[in-house]
Amino acid sequence: MTQEALLLSRLQFVWVIAWHILLPTFTVGLASFIAFMEGLYFVTRRETYLRILSFWTKIFSVSFAMGVLSIIVMLRVSVFNARKSLYQDRHSHYFDSNKFALRIQSGEVT
Repeated sequence: MTQEALLLSRLQFVWVIAWHILLPTFTVGLASFIAFMEGLYFVTRRETYLRILSFWTKIFSVSFAMGVLSIIVMLRVSVFNARKSLYQDRHSHYFDSNKFALRIQSGEVT
């Protein structure tokens, strides 16, 4: 892997991790706020609290979904890279073209 590709993959991972940290944190705090607003609406029966609750519930839903998607992307990239490195460790002689070419010439690989 070239240095540029390595840097880009690390930047992508940092971007995904940053969103995964921010979105669940925001969602947990927002859940507490929504519960508090629902309690206020239950006690006072004022429509203002119901409108506030409805607005923030939509934002909560989007934030929760994006947090779930970020963990799916993060796990998929991590598992793919781990499998790739395990495969390369076990079969490193196939990835070194000079050694592989010598094995073909010597008749070890058909």
